[in-house]
Amino acid sequence: MVVDLRLVAKDDWRSKLSLISRNIIDEGGLKPVSIFRSANYVIGDQYEFLAGIVHADEVEGDQIGVAALANFARKVEKDQLILIGGMNCADEVGLDQGGGFNVANVADKVGRNQGGFMSGINSACHVEGDQGGIAVGINLADKVKKDQGGNICGLNYADKVGGEQKGFINIQIKNNGARQKGLVRYNSLEGIGLGSSVWIKIERANEYLDKLRKSDKEDNSYASKLEALASVPYTLRKKLTGHYTTRDAIKRQSGRKLRRLKKVKESQDS
Repeated sequence: MVVDLRLVAKDDWRSKLSLISRNIIDEGGLKPVSIFRSANYVIGDQYEFLAGIVHADEVEGDQIGVAALANFARKVEKDQLILIGGMNCADEVGLDQGGGFNVANVADKVGRNQGGFMSGINSACHVEGDQGGIAVGINLADKVKKDQGGNICGLNYADKVGGEQKGFINIQIKNNGARQKGLVRYNSLEGIGLGSSVWIKIERANEYLDKLRKSDKEDNSYASKLEALASVPYTLRKKLTGHYTTRDAIKRQSGRKLRRLKKVKESQDS
């Protein structure tokens, strides 16, 4: 059977052997090969081994292609994935959108993570988990709740990222607390700069000072070291551009921790 135009496509041999199908309701299941598969509503999962275009208004379970040109849906309750192929596109994905090696992943909202092992573009308004992958060309989002980027990533762009933003170029336009690692960055606090953002450097400084405190059994010794670190002048880069180096961040945090220690000591003495 080459064409399946039934109102309700059961998970039977007629459905599995059709190369072109357009149904109101699809009971789902695996199709070994299809050119075009479309349904208003899919009961269960929509699986494809080798496919051209796969479309559904709503999928109750997963929409997954092993090798597919494109997955399209208004809403996928679980995962929308392509292992090898072109594009995943949906208004809403309940869990993950991505796969192995694919060109693009596009969604309005992703309930968990967006991105494949290797993806060209990941684009979403809202991602509840991470946006990225091992190797990614471009990540675009309004809001990412966790991390945005990848081990290799060209451009990250977002209004706000809750975790770290990691790539060659990182942009966050509405986040004064941006934690960015890369070559070039822009955020609403620092503007344009090179290297990691100030909050990454402050985290590193706090980690260093915490290790320093644990290595000192006496508070007086720790206070003396904080005083010495706080007295170091800011770097020329900080003075000229306002951008922190890790050394500047250590000076800043040393001064803050020293003031806190003095306040605690004064309150104990009184």
